[in-house]
This record gives sequence, C-alpha cells and structure tokens, in this order.
Amino acid sequence: MAISVRAALGLVSVPARLGLALLVGAAACSAPAEPKDDALENAARHDDESTASERVGSVEAELGSDCPTAPEWLPVSVFWWRTTRSVDRFVWSSDGSEIAGLELLLEEKKPWLQVTGATEKRKPCHRLFVQKADGSGKRYIGATAPLQNGELFDMLPAGYFVVESFDKGNLVAHRWAPDGTRKLLATTPDSCSSTRVLPAPTGATMASVTVRTPCGSLGDPSTPASVSVQMLNAQGDVISQPTVVALTGYVQPVWTREGRFVVTSQTAAFSFAATGDSAASVAVPACTFPPTTSSDFDATGRMLGIVDGGIGVATSDPTRAFGCGL
Repeated sequence: MAISVRAALGLVSVPARLGLALLVGAAACSAPAEPKDDALENAARHDDESTASERVGSVEAELGSDCPTAPEWLPVSVFWWRTTRSVDRFVWSSDGSEIAGLELLLEEKKPWLQVTGATEKRKPCHRLFVQKADGSGKRYIGATAPLQNGELFDMLPAGYFVVESFDKGNLVAHRWAPDGTRKLLATTPDSCSSTRVLPAPTGATMASVTVRTPCGSLGDPSTPASVSVQMLNAQGDVISQPTVVALTGYVQPVWTREGRFVVTSQTAAFSFAATGDSAASVAVPACTFPPTTSSDFDATGRMLGIVDGGIGVATSDPTRAFGCGL
C-alpha cells in the first residue's frame, strides 16, 4: 500500500516549508526562549564549535564527534540512552536516476517523571545516503554530521548534494561531495533573517538567497522583506555580488525551466540571471514547487513516498513535475 511521504512521516508540505524557512528567523527574534528538550532545540546545546567555528567556503572531511554513540539495540529505559534512527527526508536526483535520503539520528531515554509519555532526546545528527529507485544498492555518503537536517537536493549529473540543517533554529546549508566532504555554503546571518541555497535545474550554479524581515513579523502578509540573492558555482564558490530587491509578504524562491532564478511573494516577483548580476520585475510564476529538478517529484511527476515499508513511487501526477507540470 502506498502512503504519502508527508502523511507517513508527519512532514509539512514542501511549499510551506520553502516559504517558512525564509521567514523562520523572524519568530526567533520576537520571543527568545530557553532551549527545550527535543531534537531540534537540543541542537542549541552543541557548543563545541562544530558549526559555530565554520566559515562560508570552509571544507570538512570528517564529522560526527557530537553525534549519537549509545547502542541502538537497547530498549527505551529511564536508566540509559539508546540511539534511534529514522528516514527523515528523501528526493529524486535531478536526473531521476537515483534516490537520495537523510537519516535522522538521536539519543533518547524515558524521563524519571513520566507525564506525557514523550522521551528525552539529545544529540540530533543526520546521515546522507543514496539508493536505486527500486530500493537496492543503498550506500552512505561520508560521515554522520551534527544537527537536525532540513531539506535535501541531489544534483547527480553536476556531482554534488545540498543539505540543510538547523543550528539553534537557524538554517545552515552545506555542499556535500560524492566522497562525503562538506563545504559550508551559507548560514543565517542573524535572528531576524533566514538563508537557503537552491541549486539550478542543471546544477551548474546555485542561488544563495537571504530574506530579512522585521522581528516578530512572521505570518504577516504586509511584512516588508529585503531579499538578497548571490550566485555560486557548482563547487560552491561565489561568482556574483549580492543583488537586493524588496518584496512584501511570504517570500518563496524557485528556478524556472529556462534557468532563471525567481523570488516571489505571490503578489510580485523578481527574476535573476544565472550569473546573478541583474534583477528584473516579472510576472508571478504559476507555481513555486518543485523549486528545482531535485524534489519529491521527478521529471515525469512520479512522487516518492513510503511504499510497503520502504522508499518508492507512491503516486504519479504529471502536473506536479518541475516547471509547473508537463
């Protein structure tokens, strides 16, 4: 029996996550709070400089020192920690020839005072893997990396992945090479901004987009947003100066089939050349999901989901293919 990936894993819709990722920083600035004992908030406890000491363009080969080390075979108990893992995200490669996924790992145990039945969690980490469309040939890429993961893009012909994670609630984007080497592409600059990196359809370039909004304005359709776009090459090196445009409301990024990058608030839109050197006002695009060629849907509209306990084609909808359908 086929089950939608979002229904099976409890994920919000990807279009919503795309826009929310660009505005999530605004909420963090309006109501600071102490870290909570769940997988995402526990990322804030990683003060060992695993991410804080990184700089954009820095390269790492081995990671995982702050990741789970407890046994996986132990039962959940109040006396010890155990490691759990689950498939948290999976997408088609940009050419549809393979599936890439992210496993979420963390340590959990029962609290001494059990009120809600929830377990205590710590050390969230993620691990990248690829497999064939039929589920065979699964292999891991590189080491386990710290922090809870976000979105994933597999630009197979171009030879890299873009993996998002969350550091204290702020989005961080890395380029992963096939050998597992990571290169930091972008980080959220402050608590009232959010940054993400979206590969072009061919993977030849990437758009690094940062949206800054007034603190506490999350969800306000009249929110003014300053949107900065900078282009990177396939190796993750900067190839353009930032270009800044102004939009109002909920900002979403998307690439077009023609290879132009667009940011839109659904009432206005700006288009950028792949070089990132110019911006022009354009009509609001007919769709913003999928935002590029690597997503839940392949070029023919086949959607990935949980099928008989594994990752497979759950359904097919050609209208959902990249570029607003076939």
